[in-house]
Amino acid sequence: MVDGGRLCQERGGRCGQRGGGPERILPGPSLPESITTRHQPRTLKEIRVDRTTFDALMLRVARQTTRRAALATLLGGALLLHRPASSDATKEAPRGNQATTASLKPISLRIDNTAGKRDAGVIHQESRPFSCCGVINQDATVPRGQRVLFHSSSPSASVWIANKYWIEILNPSLARPNASAAVRGQPTPSDFCCRQRGRTVKSRREMKIGDTISFRMDGHDFRMTRNRDTNYKEFTLMLPAGF
Repeated sequence: MVDGGRLCQERGGRCGQRGGGPERILPGPSLPESITTRHQPRTLKEIRVDRTTFDALMLRVARQTTRRAALATLLGGALLLHRPASSDATKEAPRGNQATTASLKPISLRIDNTAGKRDAGVIHQESRPFSCCGVINQDATVPRGQRVLFHSSSPSASVWIANKYWIEILNPSLARPNASAAVRGQPTPSDFCCRQRGRTVKSRREMKIGDTISFRMDGHDFRMTRNRDTNYKEFTLMLPAGF
């Protein structure tokens, strides 16, 4: 009879007791050396990379990184140059607002015909965005001996008087209001496109508060005065005596 403990020792097993007899536990299969060592890092000798080639590769990577960093720096600098400072943006905002007609005071013109001998027919117009001839009143009349007030909603207004005389008032941004006058048509230049070009008598004469200008048209003397501002830029046009 073969001894159980001796049999375990001869076959490389481990023996234990269960139920009074020997129990053999077989060892697990041994792993190949290539599998047990594959996760260990290889040395430079095993990789067999030439040091000159390795240095060249590293230099190339460094150059690529440097180029990308330089490009990123240039792009960032360009964005910063085009980005306005907060103070500049604050300065620009009022200028942009002044360029819009909503922020400029409209024109108020009082036509005085107290010295006239007959009624004066008037066509009242204004220049609007996308409309260079906005008619406010097609058949207005300034009776003799009276004054009539003409309000516009635009900073550019004009009156066509007696189907012959053109008076134009502009309230531009960043400048004083100005007045123009012409006979038998519009002056040159003009913000309007209502009629043909006439004979310009006065061209964009700037006026400060209290100024009075005179212009002679067809032997008649017209006078215009700039009054104090209200919600409008206020003007008075005095028609000639005997008109």
